[in-house]
Amino acid sequence: MVQLRSYRKQDLAGLHQLDQVCFPQEIAYSKAELQHFLNHPRCFCWIAEQPDRKLAGFVITERARRNGLPAGHIVTLDVDPSARRRGLGTLLMQTAENQMKQEGAGVMSLEVAENNATALRFYRGLGFVNRGRIAKYYGGRVDAEIMEKAI
Repeated sequence: MVQLRSYRKQDLAGLHQLDQVCFPQEIAYSKAELQHFLNHPRCFCWIAEQPDRKLAGFVITERARRNGLPAGHIVTLDVDPSARRRGLGTLLMQTAENQMKQEGAGVMSLEVAENNATALRFYRGLGFVNRGRIAKYYGGRVDAEIMEKAI
């Protein structure tokens, strides 16, 4: 059974390693970029850990504002390829959404590569809808679809 917990400083190397596995080089975060989000006061991170303490996945969420109201923004959702299709991504997203709801947010947003059909299908299944596009967002080459969900 997977256990959820919040980020600890000693998790950085493992999170960086998992991000490198989950995303192509031009999309994956550098260790410094991850550290920036993980240490930023507006961000929080939930980690899914397997019983053997192996990192199974994580989500980083940023507290944002939309029209003056609290909102959540998913910075990244990473699930180890060997742990996918078991509900872990859904559990991490629901946990992030629940925390943002408790903090008064009414909406969550994220960006996803337009050529990542699996991720697009996953987020649509969670109730996210397309709200726009950012040209050449990923690696200066791939457009991002901006997705949003009322929570």
